[in-house]
Amino acid sequence: MPMKIRAHHLLCMQGFQGYGYSKKFVKNMAAVIAELAANPDTEIEIVCEGDVICSQCPFDKNNRCAMWADAHEHMRNRDVAILDTLGLMPNTRMKIKEVHNLIEKKINTPEITQKLCGTCLWKKKCLWFIKQTKNTKKKFSLSRIFGMLIFWVVRLKPK
Repeated sequence: MPMKIRAHHLLCMQGFQGYGYSKKFVKNMAAVIAELAANPDTEIEIVCEGDVICSQCPFDKNNRCAMWADAHEHMRNRDVAILDTLGLMPNTRMKIKEVHNLIEKKINTPEITQKLCGTCLWKKKCLWFIKQTKNTKKKFSLSRIFGMLIFWVVRLKPK
């Protein structure tokens, strides 16, 4: 069974630095990213609902985001906008490496990135957002992301 990943989390994972809503959330996010980086042929299902990352969020209430009154609808709208930009439908199944290639091809300007992520609470800490909106040529590779994740997984490991 493929791992379920929210569409907007596909972008979050690329700029994750170890910040999050709780230690449990951060540890889970790092583990999911490390798993996918280590296994780029992993098939995922891209969804517009709670996923494996949301499962450890303190704001997840019955598979709905309860961060604020209309947070669930806001997150779902963000997911749909990202899927539309990628030319995909909800519940599409793909290998994670194919998803990363598609993101690189379709979400490649500061304007598109700002449109999709401009209201995100984490944009000032997200390396991917910062890089994308500065319009630099350098792209984050899966190996670079994996290296950053290993650093955070080791750092967050209980002593």
